[in-house]
Amino acid sequence: MTLVCFTNPWGFVDNSRDERNMLKSWREGLVFFGFAGRFRFFRDVILKGSLGKYFLPETSDDNGMGYLMRQADREVSGREQRMSQEDFSQERPDFLQLCLEARMDGKPLTAMQKRAHVTLLIQAGADTTGTALGSTIRFLLTHPAVFARVRAELAAAADAKLLSTPIQFEETRAHLPYFVACIKESLRLHPPATNLFGRVAPSPDGKVVDGTWVPAGAEITSNSYVVQRDPHLYAPDPEVYRPERWLEDEGNSKEHISEMDASAFVFGVGPRVCLGKDLAIMELYKLLPETFRQFDFDMKEEGEFVVVGGIAYNERYQLIGSYVDATPVNVSVIEQPTISDDKETGNSANKDVFRAESLPAPERGDAPQLSSAAFGYLGRTDSSSLRRTMDYSLQNHRSFIGSKVTDLPTPSFVLSLPTIKKNIERLHQDVEKAGVTLRPHVKTLKSLEVTRLMLGNGKYKRVVASTLSEIRGLLPLAEEGILEEVLYGLPPPASTIHLLEDLRKSTNVQLMIDHEKQLTIVEKFAAKNTESTIQPWDIYIKLDVGSKRAGLPLGSDRLTKLIQHVNNSPAVTLKGFYCHAGHSYGCRTPQEVEDLLTVEINSVLSAAKLVTGDRKLTLSVGATPTAHVVGTLKAAIPENVTLELHAGNFPTNDLQQVATSVIGAEDQAIRVLSEVCSVYPERNEALINAGTIALSKEAGPDPGYGKVVGKPDWAVVRMSQEHGILGEVQAPGSKTTEPERRDVEANFDVGDKVFLNVQHACITAAAFYVYYVVDENDVVVDTWVPWKGW
Repeated sequence: MTLVCFTNPWGFVDNSRDERNMLKSWREGLVFFGFAGRFRFFRDVILKGSLGKYFLPETSDDNGMGYLMRQADREVSGREQRMSQEDFSQERPDFLQLCLEARMDGKPLTAMQKRAHVTLLIQAGADTTGTALGSTIRFLLTHPAVFARVRAELAAAADAKLLSTPIQFEETRAHLPYFVACIKESLRLHPPATNLFGRVAPSPDGKVVDGTWVPAGAEITSNSYVVQRDPHLYAPDPEVYRPERWLEDEGNSKEHISEMDASAFVFGVGPRVCLGKDLAIMELYKLLPETFRQFDFDMKEEGEFVVVGGIAYNERYQLIGSYVDATPVNVSVIEQPTISDDKETGNSANKDVFRAESLPAPERGDAPQLSSAAFGYLGRTDSSSLRRTMDYSLQNHRSFIGSKVTDLPTPSFVLSLPTIKKNIERLHQDVEKAGVTLRPHVKTLKSLEVTRLMLGNGKYKRVVASTLSEIRGLLPLAEEGILEEVLYGLPPPASTIHLLEDLRKSTNVQLMIDHEKQLTIVEKFAAKNTESTIQPWDIYIKLDVGSKRAGLPLGSDRLTKLIQHVNNSPAVTLKGFYCHAGHSYGCRTPQEVEDLLTVEINSVLSAAKLVTGDRKLTLSVGATPTAHVVGTLKAAIPENVTLELHAGNFPTNDLQQVATSVIGAEDQAIRVLSEVCSVYPERNEALINAGTIALSKEAGPDPGYGKVVGKPDWAVVRMSQEHGILGEVQAPGSKTTEPERRDVEANFDVGDKVFLNVQHACITAAAFYVYYVVDENDVVVDTWVPWKGW
């Protein structure tokens, strides 16, 4: 970059070293850079005042950024002195020359502006482009199949005499499409600059951004690390390095590739796009293919991708290279420097380390939070301890695909894909046999993957959702045409109406009510928005059939009045009635469950008779226990109603479901993998690393909070926040007196991995950020990332 800026290089390449510790100083200052860039008062007031000298480098410094500033001043003054001479000529224009000539006839740049322009290009362009180069090389060397294809493409283009030496930019773009795809994919996953550049919503009315209202004065931002893992664009594998996604001949539409290109956020977008973008792309397209054409590499140390203050670099990254077709005698080691502690001052190189985890595209928080994925800030931490400061499974969950389930970190949430598919298929068959339709509830496994399975990939087109984040997470299915209706599964809080209305722009969001004041709130909202295209809401009235949660009982005057109010309101349309037999979890025989299903059906049929006029209503019944017996349904359903079954836990099941006797223990698809930390023979107990926040404190008919798989006499009998105590229990129906089955040391040892069946799948699932999906051989075949938030 010094060559580009000043024509004369400063020796970094020739001497193979970090001259005057400028790179080291740059990286050590990234924490401060990130802080100053985000806090305007500090930047605009403190740094520009008398206190600024205590924070900023000085041109008198002999090393680091101060030395860079001094050298830049010397270059500027020397060039200006030469330009004042009549015989001045610049054989090859450099960046400095362009800057100095930019305002020759207008208001000239100040001395500080001249220095800032040239030093910024060096600071912003040198290390970030090096990061992009290094990340691409790392990805290729750690993906042998991809690297082999790159080598083959290079060889074929060279044999066809399509490449110059060195390779030209246009040649790479025209003749090496797979290599270009590799570069794009590397930049997507490892963007060199993940800085947050805020934008302030205008006054006085704020602004609607992507369907979400942002109040005036709120600052919002985007982040390339997050945007470029958006599952809406990169499904089904946004975390996977797969260059083929960028190629038309790999089955990708030209339109989708154009959308990915347009959404690329590596260099920013709009009027503030990186001015060095074209230079960086040229370097990548020329240097990378020529490097692999000339050299073979082995990875000595993979290192890690670190983000500090909004800038990324590769730490502890080393390659061993040799010329192609040459004996690797003279080996060059290419190493990215590591920032270490300052031994003299005792100052540790603390860094602001950021980390993002993909959630489906619409996982956007309420205004002004507009991120398309979960973005986690890990605080000030040394980058060398990155892997200690966040859940290892969150960093690398895709890397466990192909591993045995017992190789997973503990505790982990494990799903049996064959069991899930079997459970879903069984309910689909029962629903079809009963002549009803299905509306799955998405609150258990909040993910696109299982929702798609529950809907039969579009066979059924309705769901129930309990949170706004679930609805947002479902929007990709609505865009595909798989999903048409989303029922918000509880009486809506008043503060959510405008948010639900925004979501109605993407799919048909329906409301559930059980109180006239809820209807009044909806009516007032509609009255205030008469200028918009708000359509009447589809409304379900919730009935209480004995579970005593939400809902109105049959025979209630309030129910009659609510029906009348709904019928007379222009803001809503009565879609039907909804009930939920939550107390069916307390049933212990199939007959008890069947009786409650009959109560549900009779209740909604009775409510439908209270509605005047000729209309077709949807009557929605169900809880997972009653859903399990829908195949026994014998009730006569009138032609003027549609009977709908809703359930959420049926793909996974749990110990509470097993206790109803309508399913078997083999129908449980969830296990929590835990590890024995200690054993206490004196009290016949063992300690595991799964407690309340991994299992929940839900109890059930089976004793304990989680049952050890394969050991019916052992369960989690006590818990603290992170730890559980395995103790001996009397399993239902168990009459064993075998001593070895009841002795802790005969069953558990320190370091053992144990699987636990859980009492309540919904609450346990909510505790985890990654679901590990296994096949019939207990090998991890996929990972699902659930939607989080409310």
